[in-house]
Amino acid sequence: MSSWPNRWPDDSGAREPLLALARSAQKASHQVLALRGYLQCVQNEKSLPGDQKAAKVSQVLPLITRAEEKRLAIATIASVPTAGALEMLAGFAADPAVCEEACSAIVNLVGRSDLKDVSNGQRQKALRTAAEHAKAEATKNRAEEMLKAMP
Repeated sequence: MSSWPNRWPDDSGAREPLLALARSAQKASHQVLALRGYLQCVQNEKSLPGDQKAAKVSQVLPLITRAEEKRLAIATIASVPTAGALEMLAGFAADPAVCEEACSAIVNLVGRSDLKDVSNGQRQKALRTAAEHAKAEATKNRAEEMLKAMP
């Protein structure tokens, strides 16, 4: 099921069984495969609104322990222009294993013109997190520049 035919934008039938398997699998390898399949399904489902994508990723956060799946979760929410996605990315920024991916995603997300219903305070907090945790100078500098340009 984790490699369900790539018809996910049109067929979300695998999502819920994958979630159930991720929660109940006895073997770690089955849980990992189910998590990956679930996150890929959520990421590729075009008809799913951004806030619902963020909520679906949030559901599986307690199950994600490995950096590989955290990166997939970051990739899934990096394009979701919501406050919830920004908060999740800030949470990932505290994890040294995926901090660079999360910080880069924060900077890119805050820079998007379609990021609505997110206060300047939330944007500033996320950018401060990125500037604080980013290892790459380019990401750190961009976050600091964006902070200075904010009202």
